[in-house]
Amino acid sequence: MNIYIKTLSLFVSELAIEWSNGEKKLLQLETIRRACPCAVCSGEKDAIGNVYMGKPVKYSNSSFEIINYELVGRYGVRFFWKDNHHDGIYTFSLLFSLKND
Repeated sequence: MNIYIKTLSLFVSELAIEWSNGEKKLLQLETIRRACPCAVCSGEKDAIGNVYMGKPVKYSNSSFEIINYELVGRYGVRFFWKDNHHDGIYTFSLLFSLKND
């Protein structure tokens, strides 16, 4: 997928993204956090496809608050959550595919 983020705007409980194809999306921060792709939150596959998970994540109100973010290369974004979680790198294609519940 050759799509990239044109603009990113952070609000109290939502993130607005304008994509290079002109599409605009407003995502709830809770939706983004629950889709965290890090090994602890989403598991990690071994060479034969077995998925290993950490302990279930216990969310609090601060789990759904972003205090900062950074672009990672030309492919993703790392969010720094108020509960000190910051391990997941959200690829542009992952963010583009997310939908609010």
